[in-house]
Amino acid sequence: MNLADTLMSRPAWASTRRAGDDIVIATIGRLVRNLRSYPFPGWSTAKDRAETAAVLLPVVKALPECRGAWHAELSELSYESRRALLANKLLTPCMAARGEGCHLILPKNRRSMFLLNEEEHLVVHSFRCGSACAAVAEDLLALGERLSAQLSVAHDPAFGYLTSLPGEAGDGLQLYQVLHLPALTMAGMMTQVTRAAEKLHINISPYYADGQDDTGNTYVFFSIPGPQGSAGELTDYFDSVMKRLCERELQVRRKLQDNSADRLQDCIGRAYGLLRYARRLSLKELRDTCSVLRLATVLGHLEWESGADAAVAELRELCRRLSVETALATEAEEDAQPQQRADAVRRFLSATPHHFTPIYA
Repeated sequence: MNLADTLMSRPAWASTRRAGDDIVIATIGRLVRNLRSYPFPGWSTAKDRAETAAVLLPVVKALPECRGAWHAELSELSYESRRALLANKLLTPCMAARGEGCHLILPKNRRSMFLLNEEEHLVVHSFRCGSACAAVAEDLLALGERLSAQLSVAHDPAFGYLTSLPGEAGDGLQLYQVLHLPALTMAGMMTQVTRAAEKLHINISPYYADGQDDTGNTYVFFSIPGPQGSAGELTDYFDSVMKRLCERELQVRRKLQDNSADRLQDCIGRAYGLLRYARRLSLKELRDTCSVLRLATVLGHLEWESGADAAVAELRELCRRLSVETALATEAEEDAQPQQRADAVRRFLSATPHHFTPIYA
């Protein structure tokens, strides 16, 4: 598998036309397992990592979901490849900084990924479109049982599966959701949301982590791993908090339409004008304006022949694809990126039938 071609293709888990996926873009699960008698990666030598990889690789590669998967040791990857994997959430920042003895296995359908010698010996991420906490948790725990049957994993009857952070010992499960929250961002409420989430033991970070100093109004919320046997409670609790947050986003969208219509329409008009006529676009401008156009589509200010759900998905895919191109670009190609980005967006708007009425016409 060619990495660039793989990254440019739409992930199999990404929704194309499902209603309601504009707020909850994806649910991601993280499962960790460690081997007995080996030091954690943070305390290991290159020899230790090579030994744990020799144990884990045959088992992981033999999994049905990993047949024909793309595989690389991190030391083999270029800076651009690591950057592109990071931009697609197919590599963690911790893993990107590592090298010899650290491996990434990426199945063809990209519904999951396997990291060897990250913070833990084995880290598995599972991806689903929209809100799917229960399904993700069920899949990962079932996979964990299969792995435990073939590996000598570090497990304590009282504390559960052991991890490099003692406080996170337990089921080894963590849940994430990627949320698009343009209304809460426009209303200046994200600081309030962050504080409320922390009180509920849920953390938040910007979705994009490529140094562009932007969010695209998109954030990752993640749970704190719970003790052994708490997977069901963790799933229900995290899912309920995320649903309340989505309801709040919808409430603020309605409030913006009712009480701040001029401000909202001005924001939409500026975003549309920039994407329709700009000759150079920064990555930050692309993400922020595409986010606003997705909101405009959902609220009915921008109508597409293909329908709102398909248009929202295509705008999100356009932004993702152009972000990957940016991440894969070499230093010599970077100067041409803003113009190529703007050209691609104008071509998309010209080729995709839609109706936009200027606000003050």
